[in-house]
Amino acid sequence: GSGCTNCVLDEKYNLSNCHNENCLNIIEKNYRVFNLVNLKQNTENTFLFTFKYENTENFNNLTINILPGHHLMMRAPKFYNKNDVNNVFSDFLQIQSKTISNKCKINREKHDKNDADLYISRPYTPINIDRNELTFDVLIKLEVYGEMSQYLTTLKVGERTVEWKGSYGDFQWQLNQHKHLITFSQGVGLAPIYSVVKSILSNEEEEVRIQSITCFKNFANILLRNEFYELTKFWNFNHQIYLAHEPCNCKQPENVCSCIKNRLKYNESISNFRLEEENVKNILRKFLANDIFILICGTNNFIKCIENCLIELNIKNFYKFE
Repeated sequence: GSGCTNCVLDEKYNLSNCHNENCLNIIEKNYRVFNLVNLKQNTENTFLFTFKYENTENFNNLTINILPGHHLMMRAPKFYNKNDVNNVFSDFLQIQSKTISNKCKINREKHDKNDADLYISRPYTPINIDRNELTFDVLIKLEVYGEMSQYLTTLKVGERTVEWKGSYGDFQWQLNQHKHLITFSQGVGLAPIYSVVKSILSNEEEEVRIQSITCFKNFANILLRNEFYELTKFWNFNHQIYLAHEPCNCKQPENVCSCIKNRLKYNESISNFRLEEENVKNILRKFLANDIFILICGTNNFIKCIENCLIELNIKNFYKFE
């Protein structure tokens, strides 16, 4: 997931169009209880969780509103049965067993500083929201030493509830705000990017042209590949994937490399090399004469790399999801 911790906890946006006092408005300071209703493995350590609000009182008057790119805070009990794990996470647990040792400490995760010490908390960005079904999806990469990751491995569909509150963030896109939007994301950092891009493309009045660049380790670690591919059907959206560590046996130039070409979908663009600063600057130079805006999300090093290129090219219109 992505999102600031304490710095954005004071940013609130009341987006609900429901005027009934009993309506659910997830945009509030109190935690709400959600059930895990679906769980899908994306990579060996990344999973798509679907949560649903199950309080069915006045169901027809309930809704969920979250601004694109904004994140929620998830809270879990600090003390729970750590041995009651879900077999869905077997691949991740094998990685964990090979990596972790008794001398290593699990990272303490408490991003909501206002909470009691009985809980752990962490921000995650929803990528899909169904306001009618009262569900949302979050794409989560489990960390070997992450305290919340340990808890998540015990979640089972229909058997355990999770508390959420929010939303938090300060990014808002205005209709036709710029002529070109270029996004750079790395790994699960694509969550807020995907949320924003999908929202923009769903507006028929929007004419901004979008170029999305996503970076992953290899084919096995590509996230939301099908989802981004579907977005390329829009006239104003292009998507480029960079794979930093995808092995190639044919030793041919990228444009004739059968290792890559044989695995591509129709008109899909994937490069089997790391996105370096010079690549970033070459991409940006094509748009320097236009009205552009840049979105960035990834590790600190990734964000710094993109930011250095923007500074060098004197591009000041950008936003970092941190």
